[in-house]
Amino acid sequence: MKTILFKRQKGTNNLEIIPSHMFEQSHTEEDLHSFIEAEPSLIARGVASGEPVPTVVLASHLDLDVGELDLLFLDAEGETIIVELKRGRTSREVVGQILDYAANIQLLGLHGLTELEIEWEEAIEKLMQSGEAAEDLNLDRIKHGIQNPRLLIAAFEIDYSTKHIAEYLRSRGVPIYCIEFKYFIDKDFEYFYPEVIGDEDVRRLSAKEETPTQRAYRAIWKDLLEQIKEARPGITRSTSTKDCWMSIPIGINGAHLEWVIHRLNRQNGWFEVGLHFEHRERSKNKTAIEWTKEKRTELQSITGLDLEFEEEWGKRWARVYARHEAPIIDDKVKKWALESILRFYDAVEELKIIKELRNQGW
Repeated sequence: MKTILFKRQKGTNNLEIIPSHMFEQSHTEEDLHSFIEAEPSLIARGVASGEPVPTVVLASHLDLDVGELDLLFLDAEGETIIVELKRGRTSREVVGQILDYAANIQLLGLHGLTELEIEWEEAIEKLMQSGEAAEDLNLDRIKHGIQNPRLLIAAFEIDYSTKHIAEYLRSRGVPIYCIEFKYFIDKDFEYFYPEVIGDEDVRRLSAKEETPTQRAYRAIWKDLLEQIKEARPGITRSTSTKDCWMSIPIGINGAHLEWVIHRLNRQNGWFEVGLHFEHRERSKNKTAIEWTKEKRTELQSITGLDLEFEEEWGKRWARVYARHEAPIIDDKVKKWALESILRFYDAVEELKIIKELRNQGW
């Protein structure tokens, strides 16, 4: 449907009427793609309220097993956004397409996407430079975002079927929404007005009540974080999350200490405490774990733990960790987790691991 934009020069009563135009008549889909890739704020979260969240491009024309994804974004809150663009009018098939991409992204996870040469640390650094990034924007937070991505269909006309299907999916908990552009041109300028459809519903989905398991994780991390902050003031400013892991920084990007709960409250459940090497370059993680293995005796002596060294964790990373059988997470298990991570922290300092990593080019 045609719309019009009124334009008036200040101090005059002369109105200029600028009618909307069909973008696809004079532009290709690649024109739209290049424009949004250069300026993600045009479709960033919060654009409807006039306060777009700082957003960076993780990947453009990303080759997945199910096809080529137009754009993959990361915003300052650690949310991953899957974007499918159409220069003209959408068809109902676009919904199936973006769901296919989402399933593939979720299956790949952080490790698999890293193998596709996505530069996580570079993206985090750019967002941090905005001054508006979440305090705990790190790989752990991003891991969760990848498992719960936002799905965005952007086009100059969203057809009724697409709107209706997206609305149905939101009612079933899928965070999918649309942006429909109005496009105007005059002698000197192009004007783009983004109308967001379904963003409020997606925000409500993001803030919905947590599951019992997520509440259990949050309570465990809250308790352990309070204890570690009391034992070592200044060691971390992290707050509890609903994820099964919790990282503790050690002062260098790409490496950290981590608690992980495997199979919460199940007979074969166990608790992991470890030092993770998650540099974007596999060779650096390999060199770090090899050096750490050479220090096995000292490391086990300081931590008092029976350690396992994993040189190829996932497809790129490495870790050294201890495990504790934990069919239930009680005070005894929490005490072990706290004492173990503090001893790991001591080992990092005593063995000058940060200095060694810097010597290795981290």
